[in-house]
Amino acid sequence: MDRITVESNRFVDEYGRERIFYGINLGGKNFPPSHWRDKNSQVNPLEEHIKYLSAHGINVIRYFVNWSYIEPRPKQYSEYVLNEIQEFLDICEKNNVFVYLDMHQDLYGAFTAQDSKRGTESHGDGAPPWAFITNGKKYRKPVFVWAEGYFINKAVQNAFDHFWNNTAVEGQGLQDHFCDLWRMLAKRFSSHPAFLGFDIFNEPYPGTDGGKVFFSIVKSAIKTTLTNRNINKKRLVSALFRKDPIPNILKQYDSKIIDQITASGRKYIEKFDREKYSPFINKVAAAIREETQNGIILMENSYYSNLGIPFSAPPITVNSKHEKNQAFAPHAYDLMVDTPMYKFADNERVGAIFKRRRTEQEKHLNMPVIVGEWGGFDVMNEDTAHAEYLLNLFDSYKWSHTYWLFDASIMDSPLMNTLCRPHPIAVCGEIEKYSFDKAAQLFTLSFHQEKDYTVPTEIFCHKPPAEIETDGEYEIKQLDHCCCILKIFTKPGKNKITINHNHQLNWWFAQALKGPPTGSPTESRH
Repeated sequence: MDRITVESNRFVDEYGRERIFYGINLGGKNFPPSHWRDKNSQVNPLEEHIKYLSAHGINVIRYFVNWSYIEPRPKQYSEYVLNEIQEFLDICEKNNVFVYLDMHQDLYGAFTAQDSKRGTESHGDGAPPWAFITNGKKYRKPVFVWAEGYFINKAVQNAFDHFWNNTAVEGQGLQDHFCDLWRMLAKRFSSHPAFLGFDIFNEPYPGTDGGKVFFSIVKSAIKTTLTNRNINKKRLVSALFRKDPIPNILKQYDSKIIDQITASGRKYIEKFDREKYSPFINKVAAAIREETQNGIILMENSYYSNLGIPFSAPPITVNSKHEKNQAFAPHAYDLMVDTPMYKFADNERVGAIFKRRRTEQEKHLNMPVIVGEWGGFDVMNEDTAHAEYLLNLFDSYKWSHTYWLFDASIMDSPLMNTLCRPHPIAVCGEIEKYSFDKAAQLFTLSFHQEKDYTVPTEIFCHKPPAEIETDGEYEIKQLDHCCCILKIFTKPGKNKITINHNHQLNWWFAQALKGPPTGSPTESRH
């Protein structure tokens, strides 16, 4: 597999081709993914899953792992878990899928709470219990959604405060333990052919200041609703008496209204980004670079920036020098995320969040983007318009991305039919733009090529092309009975490639209906 690095705001391979990654999240929050395997079977379902994903255009996985099960005791790393990560990387290499490791957390770590009917319940994931410092505060079971632990639970907030302050545990600061963890992982896995990078900390949360943000937003939401003239009060009240009130209420809260509501929390998040998160990410990056120069270091936005609050951290530096191989990995969801109302996610609201991330990329980050998390939809819902909107938006920005989340039900689902779509994999030169018109089944790519390449431009196709317009010679590599990779050998200059997939009686279409082709998997054309 090619070694991927960063050049300005692009991912590039060792040949100088610009790379685009279409991906998905996969892993285990509170336990390694080995629980997917039937102990009585010799078949590893992960191998089948990765093979399926690769054949449907997925070329990167955000593999979330967990500090708790990697390091259950200080400096005691689980060889069992590390061997599982190695096995996963090996499977992905076999299927030509890249992997970046995400040190996942929700609510800082797995807190326990007592339930009168169910007994002891666990909520959250991430840090091991030995890394919890809560100042004696107890975790309370959430009433509405799991995320309320962030907003009102002092045990969660105190644990984050101590992490950001690098409070000592067993003779060493918590962040220093965390640096040692990443240093070990870098030494062990960064040279693996499938390894892409380090997603250091999932959705960093500001701790006690995060609670202040929450209450300031609640107050602002009430005030804005009462005073903003763009919110129709009569329509708002009448919606409460309708059969399905939520969609009508949510329609009144567009991105401008959400911006007004969340503005009160900006000062806290800007302070956190600059004074806590930025020094932390620089510190961990320095620990990683002590071991290896391989791998891209990924910087996320804070939890509250998922809802649109600006991201203010500067680019990563290592020992006061700009880190060359770094990328931005933002997340964004509609404000109804983690509730049953998420089915009413709105294009304009979510699009505005990503447009803000785009502005930050262009104005002060100047690095490539791989959207770490987006989506979270009902995989069997036939209405995939919101997913289509976001994919088109990412394509227009030339952004890579990893969808949240994989489970076996996604295979052959309406959602998978949406995620599986034409996109560039590797382009000989700098991409100008690319897009897929689903209604017309038409994919277009334009790029500028400055030199001759010994390797082709590669494009994933969700079905065999009916017609290809290009000045270059090409060949088609079949992946399964339908999906394929188009490899085109182009010349220096401005190149444009158009692929029409809207065929009726095409030979390739007939072959797809019959099933997997026999003989050679590669068909050459000129």
